[in-house]
Amino acid sequence: GGPVELVDVITLNKLLSQETNVSMIKIDVEGYEEKVLLGGSEILQNKNLNVIQLELNQSNETYGFDEQETFKILKNHGFFPFIYNPENKELLRLNLRNPGSRDTLFIRNIELVKDRLRSKEVTITKNNIIIN
Repeated sequence: GGPVELVDVITLNKLLSQETNVSMIKIDVEGYEEKVLLGGSEILQNKNLNVIQLELNQSNETYGFDEQETFKILKNHGFFPFIYNPENKELLRLNLRNPGSRDTLFIRNIELVKDRLRSKEVTITKNNIIIN
C-alpha cells in the first residue's frame, strides 16, 4: 500500500444535527456508504430529506461491505433508486444502481421531485445538481 492518512470521522447524524431543513445530501465515501447510512439513522427518518445522491463504484467490496445492504438501508427508509434524463426531465425507476454512471439518485417522494423538475431548470454536472 501507499501512504496512510489519519482522518477524523463523524456520523451523519452528528454532522447534520443542527440542520432542520436538509432536503438532499450527496454521499461520496469510496466504499463506506453502508457505514455512513448506519450513522445517519436520524437524518434518514427526517421527512424533509427527499433525495440522496450516492456514488456507488463497487469500492465497498474492498472493505468487505455488501452493496445490497446499502440498498436495503435506503429502501427501509423509503428511498428508491432512479436515473435522471436531463434531455426530457424524466426520472426512471431502477432496480439497482445507475448502470451508466457512478452516481445514483435515491428518492423518497418521487412526485415532489417531479413537480420541482417541471417548474425549475435543472443542470447536472459531474459534481453538482443545480436547480434554478
